[in-house]
Amino acid sequence: FDENGDLDTTAISDFCGSDNGYVVTWYDQSTNGNDASQSTGTAQPQIYNGTAVLTENGKPFLKFRGGNGGNEGLSMGSAVTCETIFSVVANDTAGFLAYYLFTTGSNLGFYSGGTFGVSPNGPGVLAGASIGSISGTVTGQTLLYNDHNGTGWDVGQDGGTASQAIATTSKSINQIVRPSTNLQTEKFQECIIWSTDNSSNRSGIETNINDYYSIY
Repeated sequence: FDENGDLDTTAISDFCGSDNGYVVTWYDQSTNGNDASQSTGTAQPQIYNGTAVLTENGKPFLKFRGGNGGNEGLSMGSAVTCETIFSVVANDTAGFLAYYLFTTGSNLGFYSGGTFGVSPNGPGVLAGASIGSISGTVTGQTLLYNDHNGTGWDVGQDGGTASQAIATTSKSINQIVRPSTNLQTEKFQECIIWSTDNSSNRSGIETNINDYYSIY
């Protein structure tokens, strides 16, 4: 990081030069050490294009390139219980928004495009219902929220929220995955995961994130 606490894009540019740059490890910024890594080169997300660090709205992002049979992503060393998640993601063009945080057989997915919710089953098997203001396609940058409320999941986008009586248990995850090659999330900027309920702090957390990224 640089002196302002931002990603040191100059150091990345100096390291990569005229080559593309890809992320092997996305380091956990908490003290828990839940780093997410990918050793397979073709499945690593891109961060540098041979000229500059990739940015969305002026902030760096990881580009999930697709074309890897649903295997592109980053894996943590051990599973993490999820109760509250905030993430900043983006698409280049209007389309469905979907990505998954999962362990085998216990998948937590985000999806919008007629529905917006979580998937209790796994990639390609989506559950939910239309939620008015936060349903439909997504283009550009967006802030997503998901919280396990004890009986289901509250889902939100850019400050909006609605309750979903699906995926009624909390989930343990160890991967961040772009599950297929089309109509899926391309850009990942931030992912914050709590193993405890942080719904009471949602407003402050979203304000902090939005102040930095200027999403809405």
